[in-house]
Amino acid sequence: MRLPRLPLVTALALLFFFAYITGIRLAYSLLYALVLIFVVGYFWSRLAADNLSIVRSSPEGQYQVGDNFEERFTIENRSWIPIPLIELTDFSNLPGYDPGRVFSLKGRRTRRWTSRGRFKQRGLFTFGPVELRYGDPFGLFTRSLRVAGSQSVVVYPVVRPVGSLDALAPSTAGDEQLRGRVLDIPPNATTIREYVPTDSVKRIHWASSARLARLMSRSFETREGGDAWIVLDLQAAVHAGEAPESTLEYAMSMAASIADAALPRPMARCRWLPCSTRSGSSGAIAAG
Repeated sequence: MRLPRLPLVTALALLFFFAYITGIRLAYSLLYALVLIFVVGYFWSRLAADNLSIVRSSPEGQYQVGDNFEERFTIENRSWIPIPLIELTDFSNLPGYDPGRVFSLKGRRTRRWTSRGRFKQRGLFTFGPVELRYGDPFGLFTRSLRVAGSQSVVVYPVVRPVGSLDALAPSTAGDEQLRGRVLDIPPNATTIREYVPTDSVKRIHWASSARLARLMSRSFETREGGDAWIVLDLQAAVHAGEAPESTLEYAMSMAASIADAALPRPMARCRWLPCSTRSGSSGAIAAG
């Protein structure tokens, strides 16, 4: 704990004045002792500042809500003097995580420890900065060492199994009879074939029919799969609760789970389409 220096300096000045006026030997002894404490405290903290270092090893990359992680801290004192009190304060923006602690460190010693935590909320987070506060044994001169944060992680919503999505299953190619109107299924004309009486007029390829002098029909191949549109209402007024137990976080988890179920298919794609309405903001995830 840092002692207030102004009262001590005032007491030192009064003691000097009293010793000078009275000439009492005890007053001079107390004055010399206080001056010695100030000098020793200053150089103690200065020497500690030049020889104290911190190394922080933090995770990086991509994670999901609920994943565990760990950090490694290394504090080294390269000087021969001990540091009786070191306070480590972490300023990470990760919710529910605080690796700070208070400890002492002897001369020419290194202290290592591992701090573990869990990602409880989605978002972009940075580990750090971290600050070390230390000083002399008398608490007169306090110094700090601050190291900026450099490692960032992206935490995605938790993905839960939702089963197979039949709407996105590959559809049948060729001339197999399909339910619904033909215009509802995006076709791709691949080849032509002989016309049969059951073909509609829309299937006739007139250019080939004129060239071959007989009716020819187009053979269609439907697209392999469909689209899933996941629309989220991101207006703050319609959501309740606080993260991670909020309706918004549950909605994000559901959207991520549905998109994850669609993405393992071959040639699957996922696009985020931000949009806005009169009632607020929303977003759509198109998986197809």
